[in-house]
Amino acid sequence: MDKIIIIGSDEDPNIIKQKRWDAAFMDSAIRFSQLSHCTRYQVGCIMVIERRPIAIGINGSPPSQPNCDSVFTSVPEPDHKDYKAYKKIHGDWSYENEHHAEANAIDWCARKGISTQGATIYTTLSACMPCAKTMVFAGIYRFVYLETYDREQTGLAHLKKNGIAVDKIGEVSSYFINPA
Repeated sequence: MDKIIIIGSDEDPNIIKQKRWDAAFMDSAIRFSQLSHCTRYQVGCIMVIERRPIAIGINGSPPSQPNCDSVFTSVPEPDHKDYKAYKKIHGDWSYENEHHAEANAIDWCARKGISTQGATIYTTLSACMPCAKTMVFAGIYRFVYLETYDREQTGLAHLKKNGIAVDKIGEVSSYFINPA
């Protein structure tokens, strides 16, 4: 007897193929995140249309401004008594001085005249509210993320409320087994 495959299930070849593409793009976002100079969260993203990359972004300071790792040269461990103070000071500094990965990619497309309508963004960290609003106005179709941002989860709800598909990806490497 032939195996019955339910369309839209994890056994559907189209779903498997999409998950492999998702894993490949997320792997790229992870690699780009390593270029960030942020001492708290190194975030990377890649924006694609029709499975073709159109832009990348990392969180960081504008050109000619000091990077986070040159301002915060000593970072306490999360279980250290000074970590809470660092988080607050870093958060305030970051809010004023750093651009988030998603906004970085979208703004680059705007400067270069590249349409973002219908794009998917793959990022290593879920969106904050300002980035979510930017994505809505940029016409982003789908948002795929790896980890949940601990300071704010309202961005995800805003994306969903505005019709953007939101997916949290699991273990990236598991989708590269038995390539089809």
